[in-house]
Amino acid sequence: MESSGERFHEVIPSSSDSIPNTQQTSTVYARANHAFKGRNNDELSFRKGDVIAITQQLEGGWWEGTLHSYTGWFPSNYVTIIPESERFLRSRSNGPPVLNGDGTSSGSTKETPLFSSDTSRQAYREQVMKSFLEAELKYVDSVTKFSDDTLARIKDSKKISEKDFQILAGNLQLLITHQHQLLSDIKEAVDEDPTNARIGGLLLKAAPNLRHLLRLYCQNHPKAVDLILRNKNFYEEILKEIDCSLKNLISGLSHPFRHLETYPSMLNELERGMHEAHPDRGDTQRAAAVFREIANYCGTLRKQKEMQLELLTSGSIDGLPSEELKKLGEISYMSIVSVDDVRASVEEELSCDR
Repeated sequence: MESSGERFHEVIPSSSDSIPNTQQTSTVYARANHAFKGRNNDELSFRKGDVIAITQQLEGGWWEGTLHSYTGWFPSNYVTIIPESERFLRSRSNGPPVLNGDGTSSGSTKETPLFSSDTSRQAYREQVMKSFLEAELKYVDSVTKFSDDTLARIKDSKKISEKDFQILAGNLQLLITHQHQLLSDIKEAVDEDPTNARIGGLLLKAAPNLRHLLRLYCQNHPKAVDLILRNKNFYEEILKEIDCSLKNLISGLSHPFRHLETYPSMLNELERGMHEAHPDRGDTQRAAAVFREIANYCGTLRKQKEMQLELLTSGSIDGLPSEELKKLGEISYMSIVSVDDVRASVEEELSCDR
């Protein structure tokens, strides 16, 4: 089965490409005419007779729906829309609820809607959205201030070369521009329609570009930290002139990937406050998985680059001094492998044969 990270850019279809402002006046439900077994992570599996809350009805033969708190895509010809007249239960004082086909009530039975929504969910979702927007605004302001007040002033001091500054700053400015645009898009969607704002869809749409930018940033980050620590006294003198500490400089450089790790939990909280038929529910689930994969990928990449840098500086390869190793250029790939003790293996086999 493919991972979410491998498939988040594909179309099944994916509503995140255009992010339509889909408003549903009432929840649409469908009953499965046939069983369906999803083959990919973003497809919904169900049995014949299951009732699915429809989140999106897009052209092209695929719909999106929710069943047992999971949202995914499925072939629309596998289900039949349930008429509103059938969406009722007869609640009996003794015995489980049963489906009332004609929608009428009689005797001591009490008719109630089959699919009622918890009004507190919307209030909870609005609170999560508010907290998310505040956190995003705080982050964007923080990295922008760090870039303008710290990195720019280090460059303006003319005390480090352009090459060293490129190592120090990496592609942070491109990341900031991307985050500014993402925040603007989300604020616009929330202001236009808080109830149906497609935050998950917007984040899913932004994920490929963000992954690319963060990959480049994380590849460079260990070099930036190494540059600072190798010239600690020099950078402390520069930072003293601009009223900044070495600790704050290093912390500011790590802010982008620390902030990245907050997205999955935020998206999970956002989903928790969604009605089962909310049009953004599927994209929110998928976005949580995608950003979790991006965070894990960036963490692994950073660690690998740190190991490569340590190997280059330590020169711990037998017969190859550090200076000779550096002449070969950057390490393309580094991994851990297990090497058997051939002699021990042979002796063990011989002892077994005896």
